[in-house]
Amino acid sequence: MLGSVSGGSLASQLLQALGLVDAALAVKVRTSMQEAAQGVQESRCKEWEFAFLRAGFEFNGNVAVDLNYRYYGGEGHPPLIILHGLLGSSRNWNIAAKDLTTAFEVFALDLRNHGKSPHTLTHTFDDMMEDVLLWMNQKQIHKAALLGHSMGGKVAMLTACRNWDRVGELYIADISPKDYQPHYEHYLRTMVQIDLRQLENREAAEAEFVKVEEEWAMRKFLLTNLVRDAETNAFKWQVNAEVLLQDYDEITINPLLPEDHFRGPCLFIRGGKSAFIEDTDRELIQTHFPHSSLVTLKDAGHNVHIDARQPFVETVLRMRQHHAESQGSCEI
Repeated sequence: MLGSVSGGSLASQLLQALGLVDAALAVKVRTSMQEAAQGVQESRCKEWEFAFLRAGFEFNGNVAVDLNYRYYGGEGHPPLIILHGLLGSSRNWNIAAKDLTTAFEVFALDLRNHGKSPHTLTHTFDDMMEDVLLWMNQKQIHKAALLGHSMGGKVAMLTACRNWDRVGELYIADISPKDYQPHYEHYLRTMVQIDLRQLENREAAEAEFVKVEEEWAMRKFLLTNLVRDAETNAFKWQVNAEVLLQDYDEITINPLLPEDHFRGPCLFIRGGKSAFIEDTDRELIQTHFPHSSLVTLKDAGHNVHIDARQPFVETVLRMRQHHAESQGSCEI
């Protein structure tokens, strides 16, 4: 078989299949396929199904995808799974992850449409939660601590609330369980608008980002997603910019429902120079995470694990030690 297609409605399966062939083309035909999903053009939907089946695709009920990951060591300690933010990847955590191996066995995942993980046709928090659970099952990790930053923090929150028996501790870096205004949409639009076929060097790509971002460090972060294709040596985006832009509204929402709760130990760490977690969010956080605490690292911005790496790591390790002592064991 050429590939395996995620479950859901027939139309969503077809979209996923097309995404395996050509993600950009899949986005362009999304509207017509959505019509098929609504039963408006069921015959067309069936035609697509037969075409993909003839091409060798298998339609099944597996809604998750296999995620790429980095292993940092710490064997013998309880597992910790790190989930990065939007437009990031597991490698953003290289240094902090190694520091955390003194108390955890550390894994950092590339979420779907990021890093070296598969590109898919959708990007929702439910999607990402299912991906994480599939990865845990594949690695035979029944229970782990989760550490999520920004978008990855929302994934971690949702996973803990909906699967409380799979999460021992929760660490959330600079994000609240609430809706946000768009922050990165203009970056994604720039990525989509750059003609990679005509791109000669990284400097030309940065020149386009200068138009939307003044800060040098942020531009360099965005450009970490510009890589060379291993076969053609042509430039490509490591992130699935088209789908991230398409589903950007899904990324900004609060994925939690009013009844979602996680009653395990939970630590929110915010940057003192960041506005992502406001003082007014404390009550909201306590509603969903009644055993949570909030720590502010005053000299850090949104990327708390980079701006204030040492105090960030020390804060996480203190909670790990406190929880281990209160349980009388180091087991999560």
